Amino acid sequence: MNSRSWKSKAVLIGLSGVALLSLAAGAQAAEVLQCSHDGKSDVTVSLGAHQAFGAPLGCVEGPFVVGMTACAPKNGFGVSGGDGKLIGVTRDRQEVMRHSGPVASARVDETKYLFTGGKIGFGHDYKQAWTFEISRVTGAALASVAGKAPVKYQCAKVQPKL
Repeated sequence: MNSRSWKSKAVLIGLSGVALLSLAAGAQAAEVLQCSHDGKSDVTVSLGAHQAFGAPLGCVEGPFVVGMTACAPKNGFGVSGGDGKLIGVTRDRQEVMRHSGPVASARVDETKYLFTGGKIGFGHDYKQAWTFEISRVTGAALASVAGKAPVKYQCAKVQPKL
């Protein structure tokens, strides 16, 4: 699928009452989490700080995110183009499977935030590259990257600087 068709389908998002990741739609400031391990703070999670294609997004930035913009709507998917830039969002898994390239997802429930990233190749096979799961109760997080040992993080809410 090309960028133009994703942009035309980007209006697939319909949030009811509560915006992305427990933020009231437009009523509260964005939430930013800084996640650290071994004294290094190298993962940032933003919840509702970014918006694209008419939807608030949850995004994760860290050393395991490569070749994509890891942003997606609550319980949905974000797809990136060959240059790594976000080209569309959807909640429809079938729509995502028509894409060839990087895909991120954001799953939210009462106990956790789960971000995943991978790539859909030719033949519509999905290969997961990484997961980042955060406990909403304790702030404990785990980054799992294919072929590497999992890394434990501790996340805390921080004030956005801008």
